[in-house]
Amino acid sequence: MTCEQFKNNLVLLRNGERLGNKAQLHLNNCATCRAVYNSYIAFYKALEIEKETEVNPLMVDRVMTELKKSHSLKDLIIIRKSFQIAAIILALLTGFWGAWLFDPKPGNSELILSDYFLNDQTALEIENSWLNFELHEE
Repeated sequence: MTCEQFKNNLVLLRNGERLGNKAQLHLNNCATCRAVYNSYIAFYKALEIEKETEVNPLMVDRVMTELKKSHSLKDLIIIRKSFQIAAIILALLTGFWGAWLFDPKPGNSELILSDYFLNDQTALEIENSWLNFELHEE
């Protein structure tokens, strides 16, 4: 029997079975496998002792309470992040909507003003009429 085959047979110890004759012979002749076997036996004995130990009910309650708190904290973090993302999206949409709504489009008043400043003759006539109006008023 090889060391690899022996290690594969150690799984049988978990079910309470005993090693076969070939495995027992290999165990007697191989120091490495004997160390592995002893560590398995020690582990299973510790596991059996742990199974027999009763758990304090108050400890279980404390652990479960902490687990519930951690889940609720995670939920709050997720909700907080969701609100932050929603606020950013809302701010962007409001900004785009405001820019579109208040985008200066040429209207009648802007056309009149542009004509006033582009056409020198019209500008002079309007200014002269204001001056004449003020002079004749006194």
